[in-house]
Amino acid sequence: MSEVSTQTASICLVMHSFGGGGEKMALLLARELARLGWSVHVACLRALPELRDHMPEQVALVMPKGPGLADRLRFLPVLRSLTRSCQVVLGTLELQSLLAAALLAPGRATGWLHKDLAAYLEDRPIWYVRLYRALCRLAFGRCRTVVCVSDGIHASCQRFWPNVRGRFQRIYNGLDLDEIHRLAQGPLPAEVTEFFSHDAVVLGVGRLEPQKNFGLLLHAVALLKNRGLQVRLCLAGEGSQRKELEAQVQALGLEGQVLLPGFVNPYPLMRRASVLALSSRFEGFALVLVEALALGLPVVSVDCPSGPAEVLAHGRFGLLVQASASGLADGLHKTLVMRPDAREQARMAERAADFAIGRILSQWTCVLQEGLHGQERPEGQS
Repeated sequence: MSEVSTQTASICLVMHSFGGGGEKMALLLARELARLGWSVHVACLRALPELRDHMPEQVALVMPKGPGLADRLRFLPVLRSLTRSCQVVLGTLELQSLLAAALLAPGRATGWLHKDLAAYLEDRPIWYVRLYRALCRLAFGRCRTVVCVSDGIHASCQRFWPNVRGRFQRIYNGLDLDEIHRLAQGPLPAEVTEFFSHDAVVLGVGRLEPQKNFGLLLHAVALLKNRGLQVRLCLAGEGSQRKELEAQVQALGLEGQVLLPGFVNPYPLMRRASVLALSSRFEGFALVLVEALALGLPVVSVDCPSGPAEVLAHGRFGLLVQASASGLADGLHKTLVMRPDAREQARMAERAADFAIGRILSQWTCVLQEGLHGQERPEGQS
């Protein structure tokens, strides 16, 4: 045990965006560390006023006053002073946050990887891949530890950056399951109430971005329609592909059967949907699968890297299917026909409990405690 008590330990979590699963996990960890007595600061590299409304109690937030370059430059001395005064600095999101933490606090920095970088870089231009890998190598070489949220990410990082392979370790994401159940008791948003009152509803949750591959899910639902199955699809999220997906809905003849309500509380939808579908090209951990399991909602997921197979224990707690419209349609058809009984829902809830924040937090405190007096490691040392 470190001679510095966790009751007096200080940490700065560096962020640069807000709205995704990684940011949700960062704020949850900040909350839990503050409850343990840590002095917790969140430093956001950009001016994101909405972040203030989501800060946990006893967690301090600093960020630039405005979005302009001058505001960011004036923020740099504040950021530098804060990261110097904190014993541990955590870069919560790749790549900007992680690199900033590593450069400002070498030897005291911990990185946190939420996506499979090998899959993320697969279709990128070669110059982008080389630059991204070089910047990651620079950051990882200055981090004491790099936490990966799944074994898949852990393995791919060790392959990509073998010289620092000893610095990677896996800690699954932890969720506040009590909060999820509480939020699920809320009413359906008015704009979706009528939609959920008819037929079976397939639910997709996530940003409307290429990574989530919702176009594949639309094709799968079209196949189910051609089979005569009465089913609707709700895609809860927002993003750059909205217009493209709306056009695809029309092209597939799915008008009236697909709803895109934007950002809404997804948990009441999960409580009333028939099945949750994950169609992503790649993931890091797939938080939404655990959330669905916690609420007794059966899941069908493409077997993409990395996370879904681990969360679902390779198919024990939900269907894993090939990443094709027919494979996804077959899985959804099977699940919709064979609804889970109370025993199966209890098994799903037990699996979700494996990822409760109370079970995960001790792993984090162990990693961060080790870094309280950490010194920068020589390059290539494990």
